[in-house]
Amino acid sequence: MLTNTVYVGSWIFNRRCSKTLRQKPVSEHIVVEVRVIIAPEEFDAVQATLKARDPRVTARGSSPARSLTGLATCATCGGVMT
Repeated sequence: MLTNTVYVGSWIFNRRCSKTLRQKPVSEHIVVEVRVIIAPEEFDAVQATLKARDPRVTARGSSPARSLTGLATCATCGGVMT
């Protein structure tokens, strides 16, 4: 819903082939103007926020699961917790 351009008045028809479901070239897309539900400025702000928080875009070599590894130790034996 947050990435659907229909809410800002732009519906794109003919995106995929009905038989193969493959994406068609952009030159074959047909843009149909529909009633605007959300202001374009608000939609663009949400898109910028989503792009800034995209979990798929991370620094190479770092992983959220591994970034804290080795920082906590066991109080009993002093072993590193993973």
